Amino acid sequence: MLAKKEMPFTKYPAIVELEKRHGVSLGSTYGTEHKCQEFTNTFGDCLQDDTLDEIRASRFVTVSLDGSTDSSVQEKEMIYVTFINADGHPKCKFFCLANVSDATSIGIQTLLMERCAKLDLRNRLVSICVDGAAVNLGVRHGLSALLKEDMPWLVAVHCMNHRLELAAKDACSTSFLDEITTMLLNLHYMYEKSPKRLHELQILAELTEESIRKPDKANGTRSEFRGVMLTAVRQNVLDTFHNSRSAYVDAISSCLKNRFDDLQSSSVMKGVKTLDVSAWPSDYSNDSFGLEEISGVIEHFKPLLLKHDIVVASIIDDWRAFKTYWAGVKQIKGTNIWATLHRKQFPNLESLIEILLLLPVSNAKVEQGFSSMCRIRDLGWESVPWTT
Repeated sequence: MLAKKEMPFTKYPAIVELEKRHGVSLGSTYGTEHKCQEFTNTFGDCLQDDTLDEIRASRFVTVSLDGSTDSSVQEKEMIYVTFINADGHPKCKFFCLANVSDATSIGIQTLLMERCAKLDLRNRLVSICVDGAAVNLGVRHGLSALLKEDMPWLVAVHCMNHRLELAAKDACSTSFLDEITTMLLNLHYMYEKSPKRLHELQILAELTEESIRKPDKANGTRSEFRGVMLTAVRQNVLDTFHNSRSAYVDAISSCLKNRFDDLQSSSVMKGVKTLDVSAWPSDYSNDSFGLEEISGVIEHFKPLLLKHDIVVASIIDDWRAFKTYWAGVKQIKGTNIWATLHRKQFPNLESLIEILLLLPVSNAKVEQGFSSMCRIRDLGWESVPWTT
């Protein structure tokens, strides 16, 4: 319960004592903080074993990873694995958090292959999802380039959320927003290391009957205006903004196009569009519909499909048969067609669909994992292994 509710281990003896008063016989051996730590470690090991069994049951996997620095200035890499569960749905689960001795692309590759050795990535990895740092997506020496030497079919996905952030940053560059960011940064540094100035600011706020908070650091697009409220804006500033509104819209549209343009030319991403049956044309039963997209995906992942003894030549036949099958079941309300695709009926097509379903969109899960790591650190669980 302590781990689930994110409570410190120091609460455990008091909870044990309360249960004893309720008449529960717990003895005296397992009522200490140290035993609570042991229980948490054991539960973590059991959960990790269950996760490993689930992942092994899936033919293909996708890895999402990101790095961060903890309070001890130690570089850590967090790894999440996405797989197809027993119900036919993609499932993303935490796999491990490990120290990185060398935060280069070679160091991260070595860590990934060592920590995921039990997953047999060389025969199962479909894609990786990372941020746009050169260490991950460098054309010649990035992590994706190194992995493609052994897995040429690998798809390296630049997190869509990061793309949006970068597009917004591009659109706001060389604009009045840069001046606002500079002003907020100056305010942050003015009060960050000067309790005297902050105290004077609080006194001024009390005199004017205003609520005030310590200025946050405007660092990056996501946190730039967090907690900032403009209560008074000059009319001429508003007029300037409204008069330039169309220019800002055009700039944002252009930046979004530049950041996402590569998806339009990707044969794999074109194949992903075929999964949206609601967007299929009325004449989807036409023999030519989807053939080009499916053929492009087959060609890209052909080496991986052959490793799993998939009859590549029969996938197109399965695709044609599936379109006829879908015409008979599409009216069934709530049908999740890809999760219920019959392996015996369309065995070769199902393998390709599993690959497409595993293609990642964002690294949001990894970001949430780092948030959890910060909360665990604040609870004082230093004795619990980070992998737990």
